Amino acid sequence: TRLRTVTGVQTCALPILTEARRFYSLALEVAEDLGNQRGQAVLLMNLGAVALELEAFAEGEDWLNQAEGLAESLELRDLLVKIGINRGILEEERQKKKE
Repeated sequence: TRLRTVTGVQTCALPILTEARRFYSLALEVAEDLGNQRGQAVLLMNLGAVALELEAFAEGEDWLNQAEGLAESLELRDLLVKIGINRGILEEERQKKKE
């Protein structure tokens, strides 16, 4: 059982991660339709966090890049900190894979 927490998403099992990915994707569509840019940035970060938990590092990095770009344009400093933490986790996991 996985008990690690990635900023924005707490997970423990693959089926939960798969459902989280699906719901975050649906929520992202709604946020886009509503023009909720802060919501979009949070959901992009959460999709990145889920991808990291699934060890889909390239996908996670892509989501985090999108989240970071939007968060920077909106000057969401609190979210930029969380994205930075997730980037640190990404790099840590990549280093583990190299060892």
